Amino acid sequence: MEWITAIDKRPCDRNVKDVEVIAVRLRRIEQLGRLPNSVLQQLALCAYYEDLEKGVTVFRQGDTGKCWYAVITGTLEVKITQPESETKKNKELMNDLVSSCKLKNGFGPGINPKPQMQQSSPTRRRSISPVHPNPAEPITETPSAAMSRVGWCLRTLLLCENTCLKDRKVSGKLVRRCAPGTELVDWLLQQSPGIHTRVQAAGMWQALLEEGIISHVNKEQPFKDKCFLYRFWQDEEGATNLPTVEDINTAEEQAREAVATLIQRGPDAMLRMILRKQSHERTADDLETIYEELLHIRALSHLSNSVKRELASVIVFEAHPKAGSVLFHQGDEGRSWYIILRGSVDVVIHGKGTVTTLQEGDDFGKLALINNAPR
Repeated sequence: MEWITAIDKRPCDRNVKDVEVIAVRLRRIEQLGRLPNSVLQQLALCAYYEDLEKGVTVFRQGDTGKCWYAVITGTLEVKITQPESETKKNKELMNDLVSSCKLKNGFGPGINPKPQMQQSSPTRRRSISPVHPNPAEPITETPSAAMSRVGWCLRTLLLCENTCLKDRKVSGKLVRRCAPGTELVDWLLQQSPGIHTRVQAAGMWQALLEEGIISHVNKEQPFKDKCFLYRFWQDEEGATNLPTVEDINTAEEQAREAVATLIQRGPDAMLRMILRKQSHERTADDLETIYEELLHIRALSHLSNSVKRELASVIVFEAHPKAGSVLFHQGDEGRSWYIILRGSVDVVIHGKGTVTTLQEGDDFGKLALINNAPR
């Protein structure tokens, strides 16, 4: 049927003829036929068709309303059960628009396990937990070569000036060469006229923290323009040497490029940090930042702005820097809707192998999540 072909297309792929064909079919539904033509046109632009097998659960009692359904053929049973316990796993997300929407971001090329630097990279394995993301932890197992150079440059200059990085006592324990976030922001603001605000400078330091170049001394905080103490990984691992004159000269030559790199990476680093916060920890400014970013994601273009604002409170950042990571297996319960920001994802089906490769901007997992069906 022509209207089925039209409505099977993604909203962004539908043309004027598709919308008109879908609207004509919707007009034949009694509940929709009385709506103004302009409203039907809008519905025809974003509606989608589902052919469900017997026994499929459309939604459960207590779920937040996400869709307006019209039964075109067949029947639908409505069952009412006693209220479930309030103590559910992931309760705060279950009470939102969707149970969980995760941004999947393969960190892409450029991650070098052995950066060519004057000093080596930290060798320990980074903690990356997509289920319980911690904004205080790195998102890569090892820093990229570019960010390793930037970190080396800034640390060399800081040690040369001997102002911020000092030995300090924390809970009775001596912590070597650490500095408060406020002082690091002050210092960075002095390095370039291109850094205009403290928020911008904090984002630049967060870009270093998310790759493990710096960290909070107790691993409890992302970078904040506050009195929390941070240190470079070399000092955490016990480095005691001071930079040579040659090191200082090299760092001064690379300083402008290093700051330019951080200016470019800072905003995205701040967004990723916000997306790794728990929903209840996000401030009004955090939600506005996420919302502004969602406006530019193709997979969400058919959603209303009010729905995008709801998503801003539950969407989560997830990083998979290693090729071959398995997001879920065929037959698993659908619990997430993924959107690929960077990288690609292979779809492998039992007995068929890789059937397709999803690229940047593609999304997957939505139908299993909505229908509460196996993947």
